[in-house]
Amino acid sequence: MSFLQSAATRNRIALKTNYYLKLYYTYLFIFLLSLSCQNSEKDIITNKFKETTIETPLITDEFKLNFLNEILSNKEDDYLYPYSSKNPYLMFHSYNYTGNTDIKYLKLLGKPSTFPEVINHFFKENDTTFIINQIKENQVLDVFKLSKYGHNIVDWSKIRYYDDNFKEVRLVSKDSILKLETDNEKEGQLILYKPIFNKKLNKSYISMGYFMSHGYELLYKKENNKWVLDKTVGGYQN
Repeated sequence: MSFLQSAATRNRIALKTNYYLKLYYTYLFIFLLSLSCQNSEKDIITNKFKETTIETPLITDEFKLNFLNEILSNKEDDYLYPYSSKNPYLMFHSYNYTGNTDIKYLKLLGKPSTFPEVINHFFKENDTTFIINQIKENQVLDVFKLSKYGHNIVDWSKIRYYDDNFKEVRLVSKDSILKLETDNEKEGQLILYKPIFNKKLNKSYISMGYFMSHGYELLYKKENNKWVLDKTVGGYQN
């Protein structure tokens, strides 16, 4: 009897041991599975963040000004500098977006289109919101900071303005204004629109023109970490 009782006791111990081992491995499996799921979720969130970063890059004012300084510093650019003068006075405008379609883009896109749709066509992208946001942000871009690079750019609002009665109000002497006007005529006046960039920040669209002369729509691209002219995508001649 004692032998049988001993065998029975050993069987019960073995069964309990197997039970607790199975329970231990079950909890271990659940724990490891939980860790794996958490890591996978983190990876998904990280990847989504990376995708979002790529889709909506941050374009700083410094990035825009560096681009403008780089292309304006290239005096061999025959589109920006077609004349003997290589230091024209700069005047900047901002693009406006009203949301209206225009039939002038009919030939280019096959339908009346908006200006952001045209830019997307040149960039081979499809996100008009990204273009529209840049147009809005460019309204407050301080292009007068380009003067620190030696470019001729004058903030005429600090020199003179016209009041409600259209009377000229001078903030500097008349002689200073006359000298600026004379220099302006001598060096020429290059009119530029504030640039628009694609999502990868390796292409830029910009319009330029010389007062009462001609103008172009230019597409620049980044090659070997330098901005170079890619092609013209439009133009006019007076």
